[in-house]
Amino acid sequence: NLSEIVGFYSFWAGAFNLALLSILIWTARWWADPRRGMDSGGMPARCLSAIFWTGVIGAMVFTGILASKRLSFGLAHDEDLSARRAIVGEYQLAKDGSVLPAKLRLRNTLFDYRKPTNHVLYSVLARSAWTAWGMFAHPEDWYIREWVIRFPAWLAGIFAVLALGVLVARLAGELAGVMSAWLLALHPWFLRYASEARGYSVLLLMAPVTLLVWLRATRENRWRWWLGLGACQFLVLWVYPAAIYILVVLNGLTAFW
Repeated sequence: NLSEIVGFYSFWAGAFNLALLSILIWTARWWADPRRGMDSGGMPARCLSAIFWTGVIGAMVFTGILASKRLSFGLAHDEDLSARRAIVGEYQLAKDGSVLPAKLRLRNTLFDYRKPTNHVLYSVLARSAWTAWGMFAHPEDWYIREWVIRFPAWLAGIFAVLALGVLVARLAGELAGVMSAWLLALHPWFLRYASEARGYSVLLLMAPVTLLVWLRATRENRWRWWLGLGACQFLVLWVYPAAIYILVVLNGLTAFW
């Protein structure tokens, strides 16, 4: 059973990753150059080379092409539940047997949290995409278009590759940035999230964006970056509250620093 295999080996995979990260942190003094990616003023270098952008854009295109293959697949259970309760609504059967178009109140999109399937920020984006599609579709065309409500996830997945590449390039150099972008683009679970009507790809976009803003805030110490950091953290929680552990660690270390 795949779920049992994943459940058993996830612990050992996590232990291996923890050991590997501990070794990297312990040896960072020998392989990490704090001046890498900095200009003479101690700020992150603003210009990245054409080679870097070519590599990262290539990874973005790769992600977009592969993830697009699943955009029109039927909705999975959580996608279907979210579409019915928070994005599109459910079709109603009239007394005369005719089918009425789905109608959903905005408060359902924003506040319906009977089950944690409503990733609210994503539901707002997907509902906006569905509404925009309705402006161009035929008035009698009520069929669900899976790719429409998955479109924001697809876009977020593509730009998550960019955000991670830029973040790592700022911290460890352009080569590491390009490698990280491609490692993310090749990850099968990431490709799934980039073609699924859920908030995970938005979270994977917001995590590196939050860290990029955090870098600017800690290095420049300007209100605009600290306010931007607060806004990013709000969006992270709005799309997936269970990601609070990322922010607890980040804010705790920042306060200590």
